[in-house]
Amino acid sequence: MAGSLTVSPAVLSAGAQDVAELGALTERAGAGLVDVMSGLAASAGDAELSGALQGADAAAAKTVGELVILLGYIAESLKSSAANYRAASSSVVRALSVPPGHR
Repeated sequence: MAGSLTVSPAVLSAGAQDVAELGALTERAGAGLVDVMSGLAASAGDAELSGALQGADAAAAKTVGELVILLGYIAESLKSSAANYRAASSSVVRALSVPPGHR
């Protein structure tokens, strides 16, 4: 069929791995950011500045946490899709391998 999309389970699996690695990198970078923000808040000599930095620290931690969860969900979805396409492909091959009249 002209213009149709071809789904490759191997590409989906590779994408799942790439997204999982991005999630791990995001988590590490986010932890570093939160540590820096916490250090700045602790060392600020001004109570208002310290409070603002603590608020920014909490917001950054929440945002990074949500992003890591989202990336994990995407990676698992890609992995699951790859497994589903592999299973469907195997099912079609088995169905086509059965000689006519033996179904």
